[in-house]
Amino acid sequence: MASHLNDKGTDILVLQSLLGHNTTRSTEIYIHPSADMVRDALEKLPGVIYMKQLIESGELPLAFQGSKAPQRE
Repeated sequence: MASHLNDKGTDILVLQSLLGHNTTRSTEIYIHPSADMVRDALEKLPGVIYMKQLIESGELPLAFQGSKAPQRE
């Protein structure tokens, strides 16, 4: 439950209260970000944005193994 609420942007203090914990530290162990949240955070990094621009512009040609490039879920 805590992970789903965290994915929806619920504040950790609210999660702490809902779970009946005394500290946010004891709440943190129940919060696991989804793969989509991790991916979204990574895509906001300046280096990742720059690399994506290079790939999309064709300045950095990439060849993927297999029949097609990896697709985002």
